[in-house]
Amino acid sequence: MVAKQRYCAKAHHDTWIVGRQKGHCRVCRSENESKNSRKRYAAMTVEEKDIYLTRQRVWQEANKETHRVTSQRWKEEHREETRATGRRYYAAHREQLLAQHRIWEQNNKDFLLKRSNIRRRSGARLHKQDYQDVINYYGSDCVYCNLETTGIDHLIPLAKGGLGADFCNLAPCCPRCNSVKGTRPIWVMLGREEVRQGVATS
Repeated sequence: MVAKQRYCAKAHHDTWIVGRQKGHCRVCRSENESKNSRKRYAAMTVEEKDIYLTRQRVWQEANKETHRVTSQRWKEEHREETRATGRRYYAAHREQLLAQHRIWEQNNKDFLLKRSNIRRRSGARLHKQDYQDVINYYGSDCVYCNLETTGIDHLIPLAKGGLGADFCNLAPCCPRCNSVKGTRPIWVMLGREEVRQGVATS
């Protein structure tokens, strides 16, 4: 006999919590806990917020891998919310962020000069037609996360000897995925055995 599939008030099926009242499920409970947590934090005094944030930092430091995986999963499930939060933060702190960036540039001149030299040696200047050829071949979506983008990634990083304007070394990529990949090989992003084999035999 096939068990009857149960739905909560928001149609979250297959997530029912045994013993809970009708209309509650795991998804609903998670959403309610998040809302209640935000309300409690908003009602805290400055001292209570400091204590709360300190405890959070201590836990994150002691559970780095768990925190990284959980944060990454949440960002993947709430991409639009994450982007909106980032845009709001940048708009509210634009001058502060630009000042920090200028300070970083002053403190990392050697790194910037090295990167500039690598780009020059690799012929990293990408012309408009080269960019259009890449978009025509792959489409306008990021090859890693499938979100629409106007960015370009070097599959073999310039720091590892990849050519900057070689069509075979270019692919559409959003800024976030480009930053996550950095100078690491492509299979860090894809995680597929056939990609490793393909690169190894090429």
